[in-house]
Amino acid sequence: MYMTNRVKLLLFAGGAVIIIAGAAYGISTFMSRSTPTPVVSTPATVVDNTTTPTTTPAVTNQNAITSAAAVEAKKPAPALKSSESMLISIALPFVERMGSYSNQGGSGNLEMLLPFMTSSMKQWAQGRIDAAKTAGYQPIYSGTSTSVLSYHVTAVNTNDAQLQMTTQRKESVGAATNSKIYNQDVDVRMLKEAGVWLVDSVDWK
Repeated sequence: MYMTNRVKLLLFAGGAVIIIAGAAYGISTFMSRSTPTPVVSTPATVVDNTTTPTTTPAVTNQNAITSAAAVEAKKPAPALKSSESMLISIALPFVERMGSYSNQGGSGNLEMLLPFMTSSMKQWAQGRIDAAKTAGYQPIYSGTSTSVLSYHVTAVNTNDAQLQMTTQRKESVGAATNSKIYNQDVDVRMLKEAGVWLVDSVDWK
């Protein structure tokens, strides 16, 4: 009975040792597995071999074009000579007024233009004026209106000048709606008398 108890005690003590050793081993193993070794990650250095292309602004001629246009716009339009401007300022309204008349208006157009005529043309015009006064009243209206479409100074010197004009004329009979429209050219000659340009003749073509 004594031996049996001793054996039991030894067995118990040995079992306790084994259990403690196993527990210690298990704890050690568990701790080694549950605590991972820290890994230090070093970020990889990325070398960018891509070269950003350098964009060179396109060279255009826009500035040159704009400058050229500005210079062109500043160029004055070809101007008439002062003598030509003077001739046109007299001849153009003269032709339009002379070419606009009616049988009921008498010769008012010619009378108005007398101050702008040379002495020889005044004699011609005065004959027409006198004839109109003796014609009497015309009951059926007929009239012509004239406007200058274009003009050109063909020759000019110290005391003589020639001009060509294209006119549009409208002839009406009885009423304004009973009319026809046509173009007619006219040659104008001007002379300078006492330093003043005057109309010497008007030739309707």
